[in-house]
This record gives sequence, C-alpha cells and structure tokens, in this order.
Amino acid sequence: MTVLSAGAPRPLSLPAVLMTAQAAWLAALLIPLMTHTPDWTLPLDTVSLLALGNAALGIGVTAAVTRTIWDARMLLYISLTMFNVGALIAHVFDPAAPIVIRYFTDVQLAHAGYYLTVCLAAWTLATVLTAILIPRTDATATPTQLQRLRTVGMLFLLAGTVPALLELMEAVQIVRSGGYMALYQQDVVVGVGNWRAVLAVFFIPGLLFLLGSGTLTARGRRGVLLTILLYVGVRIALGHRSGALMPLIATWFLWHRLVRPIPARLTVTVGLLIFMVLLPAVAILRNTAGIVDLSPDAVITTVTGLQSPLLSTLFETGANIMPTAYTMDYIPGARTFGYGLSYLTSLWTALPSIGGLNPGLAGDGPYAVWLVRAVDPGVASLGGGYGFSPMAEAYANFGLVGGVIGFLAVGLLVQGLLTRFSRPTNALHVVLMAVTLSFLLLWARGESVSYVRPIVWFVLLPALYVMYRRRDRLT
Repeated sequence: MTVLSAGAPRPLSLPAVLMTAQAAWLAALLIPLMTHTPDWTLPLDTVSLLALGNAALGIGVTAAVTRTIWDARMLLYISLTMFNVGALIAHVFDPAAPIVIRYFTDVQLAHAGYYLTVCLAAWTLATVLTAILIPRTDATATPTQLQRLRTVGMLFLLAGTVPALLELMEAVQIVRSGGYMALYQQDVVVGVGNWRAVLAVFFIPGLLFLLGSGTLTARGRRGVLLTILLYVGVRIALGHRSGALMPLIATWFLWHRLVRPIPARLTVTVGLLIFMVLLPAVAILRNTAGIVDLSPDAVITTVTGLQSPLLSTLFETGANIMPTAYTMDYIPGARTFGYGLSYLTSLWTALPSIGGLNPGLAGDGPYAVWLVRAVDPGVASLGGGYGFSPMAEAYANFGLVGGVIGFLAVGLLVQGLLTRFSRPTNALHVVLMAVTLSFLLLWARGESVSYVRPIVWFVLLPALYVMYRRRDRLT
C-alpha cells in the first residue's frame, strides 16, 4: 500500500488527465481559427486525416468516460462524427471519390471540415467536463417509479397508436403511387389539422417506457419487441432509414440493459450488416422505385452489386458537410449572424401548435428551410432539402470561434442531461436514455428547433413525473 507523505501532491484522476489533455488539444485546434487569414485553411487531404485522428481520439476519450459503447454519449458522438465528417474520413481511404455530389472547391470543404473537427473536439471536452461536474447516483428505480414508467407508456400508447398506424398506412400508399420522394411533396399542414402527425410520435416512446418498466411478462416483452420490429420493417420498406434505425438502436440499448445482455459479437455482426448492406441498399432501391413493391430479385441484385459499402455509407452520411459549407459561404452576407436567436425561438416548440404555425418556426424559419430556399429554390419547391447541422447552427449564430464556444455550451447542456441519466442499473435512467436515442441521434443532421419538443415531452416531463415525491402530510 502506497502512503502519500504530508504535503505531497495527490495523483491526478483519469477524468482530470483527460480534461487537461482534451482542453489542450482543443486550444491547439482553435489557434488557426483565432488568427486566421484568407489562406489559413489546411489542404483537404490534411484536414481529412485530422478529422480521422480526432474521431479516433474522441471515441477513445468517450470510451474512457463511459466504459462502454452502449451509452447515449458514445452513440451520439458516433452519429455526430458520421454525419458531419464521415465523408472526410472516407476520403482518406478513397481520395479519388468525390466527397459530395454538389460542387464545392477543396478550400470550401477543407474550411468546413476543419471547423467541424474543432467542434467535435469541443464536444469531447464537454463529455469529460460533465462526467466530472455531474455526480452519478447509485440509486435504483423504486417500485413506485417502475409503475409510473408503465403509466407513462400506457398514456403515450393511448395517444399515439392509432395516429401512428394511420400515418404509416398513408405513407405506404404515397410511396406505392409516387415513390419515396413523394413523401416530401405533400401539402404542409400546421396547427390542429396536423394532430395525427403530432400524436403519432408518442408511439415509439410509449413502447419503450412500457418495455423498460419491468412490469410486463415475458410474453408481453416479446409482444412489444415484435411490434417495434414490425414498425422498423415498415419504415425500411418506405425508405426511411433513420426513422427505422433510431428506434432499433433504442430498443437494442434498452433490451441489452434491462432485459437480457446481448453478446458483443451479435451486436457487431448486426451493426456491420446494417451499415454495409441494409443502409446502402435502401439508398439505391428507394430512388429506383417504391421499395414496398420491389421484387426479391431486384433486392438481391442490388445487394450483390454493392461496392465498398462501408465507404459508400460514410460518403453518403458524411455528405451532411454540405449544409455547413453552404452556411459558412452564405453567412454573413445573405443572412446575418443570429447571436443565439435560433436557440431562443426553438424553445417555443415545446408548446403545442394549436392556432397555426408555431412561433418557433415563424420569421425566416428554421435554418434548414432557409438554406435550401437560398441555395436551390427548385429543390425547395419540390419539398427537398439538404438537412442542417448543430455545428452549422452554432456558426450561423456566433461565427467561427464563437460557434465552437457556442457548440461547447450546447454540448455541456445536452451531455449534462445524458450524464445525469447514465446509470446503467437504474431502469428509469435506461428508459429515458433509450427514448432519447430514439430521436436525438438524428440531431447530428438537424438543428435545435426540431429537438426541443421531444426532449421536453418525452424526457424531461416524464422524468419529473416519475421522480416526483409527494411530501407526507403533517398530522
């Protein structure tokens, strides 16, 4: 046993070492942004290597904090990396392939890629800081809390089951008659008229709350699992890859934590099949015809004809670098910096839209809508878009250096929530994180206006209800 002498400095803990190292790494990356000149950008190949190295470092640091891949913080970091710098990482292994479909100069892509890499380094620092600042509780869910989880699940299912079924049936008809893109060419309905779509989103969270409550029999758990898998299958048939994959990941996460541990080998195998076969195949099939009516021969031909599927998936998901590149080109100029306005107005979306368009969507509208209208009005008129990025939103509000700092602040808020509910043996924590994973993974290609409502409705309000303790009345 080692005894420290009086006055001897205490050895640094692992989180403290990680925080110091990550802060130094972020500071080094920030220097070019703080002292930039017109020719400050590194070559595209160098930025791609930097993105790959930073991704590996971020995964390593996050793994040291979470000690498992089955943690919402790890999965969200992987999603942010794939969608924003995935194409740059793929470029390292296939430099001859184009990074994005639309034309950008190497300087524009390098500029955007470097900024995104610095933002991801800031996100990793937020992971370490929240792990240090927010203590983890050892408490487990009480029987009362488990019963309340069941109550929340039943209420959500009561609200969302029929609307979700109606939405899926209508989507199948649209795809069969007009193909995948027809889903995005429907008239936009707001207010009370959009009640079905609003209530349908309660369906998957309701199933997850019910499954994680621990109040179901084995047959009941299998029934919930089968229902989710059927939902995922229909989503895949419609061409909705993210709409299928996120509920699947959330269910896998919850099942592994609360029902029965899933072998790592099976997880890796299924993950590789999804990313190397399913996702690229669906991307091709949904653009050739409605997947609902495809013959087995067409599916087999497409799957067997895939070339470099993993790199193809990285190039496709990583094409989300485009919104950031466009935003850095158009702002300031076509639009002034928001100085935090988009974050403030997004808070309005926590309130239901009854009389018309939600105030959080009024004015210039979400950045994603504004961007496609500014860049390609023709695509916008067809209901298309380029998506967006939380890093691009930070830049649109605060600029280069301010955007990194703003994204660090957003990371502290989001990961503070994830860290607070990260106890793997607490059923309440696991359910809340599973529900979060069912929608937040796609935030990597979105913006705050689309995710305030689900965080409030499906995580914060249920957490307050389940954790509420009524004080005993005085006698």
